[in-house]
Amino acid sequence: MSTRFPAPDDDRSVTPAEGLAGGLRRNRETVPELPALPRRHRVAIVDDEPLVLEMLALFLAADDFDITTAASGPELLARLDEGAPPDLLVTDYAMDGMHGRDLAAAVRARVPGVKVLYQTGYVDALFDERSELEADAAFVEKPVTSAGLRQAVRQLLVSTPSAGR
Repeated sequence: MSTRFPAPDDDRSVTPAEGLAGGLRRNRETVPELPALPRRHRVAIVDDEPLVLEMLALFLAADDFDITTAASGPELLARLDEGAPPDLLVTDYAMDGMHGRDLAAAVRARVPGVKVLYQTGYVDALFDERSELEADAAFVEKPVTSAGLRQAVRQLLVSTPSAGR
């Protein structure tokens, strides 16, 4: 089921995430000019909250990434073999069923060198059993803005990988 609402400025309809994303862009942030990436990158986004998942995809769609979304870790893992592997995994850290850290390990076992961007409202949980994140990983704190997400994604994608792909 898809819910759509009238857009405030015209006759088209928008989903709740599109409306929220548009409001953030208009009212809260100025998105800085970001340098062009040398090629189109594949980004897999996983979040168990449908509205958050849709918003993240909308934020990154502005940069013309090849985006795959999944509502759970097992859903993404089942779909990994369907297409080209992702260059970057953007995942919620604390999800029901399979946590982001476990998902990242499973994806990296199948796609060596994939970079990981955790998004979390529980930053302390990232460091419960370790003092730093694994190589080629970073995190953004929820709630994340479009500009913050886009900058973090680009920084990870242009960074030198620690493991070859």
